[in-house]
Amino acid sequence: MLRYKNDLKPIGRQLRSEMTECERLLWSRLRRKQLNDVQFYRQKPIGSYIVDFYAPAARLVVEVDGWQHQDHFHAQNDAYRDESLKSQGLRVLRFTNFQVIDNLDSVIWFVGEALKSTCPPFTKGGVTYQLVSFPRGPGRGEKPRLILAPISLINDTSPPFRKGG
Repeated sequence: MLRYKNDLKPIGRQLRSEMTECERLLWSRLRRKQLNDVQFYRQKPIGSYIVDFYAPAARLVVEVDGWQHQDHFHAQNDAYRDESLKSQGLRVLRFTNFQVIDNLDSVIWFVGEALKSTCPPFTKGGVTYQLVSFPRGPGRGEKPRLILAPISLINDTSPPFRKGG
């Protein structure tokens, strides 16, 4: 469990009730384990910071940055903050408000890919699952989707069907 400063908890609560439009938009796609059955939390205190979104199972932080993060001062603070979070074993993804509004599907795809690379296999009901990339059918877009698949199926090298049968 990651430690945090106790005085950040009420601030996180307040930030959850005052989310920006972009944060609400991204949250609508991350909440309730919609993305690869991974739980995200919003405005989560970690160490001395409050991160926008956090997936503890994947140790993944997702930040949505407004225009003010583009100036030199904020960019330096963000870099220092990211290094601090990385030193705790977390991976940090940053997106701009424009990216979230203009291309939410791509943002979700990148978060899904990050989950795939950081989510360890887990066991449920005696079956071990892992996130894998699954191609979409023709006409359904180029980007693959991530699905949870039993490891026994992933490692199965037998052909999916027999010729002539």
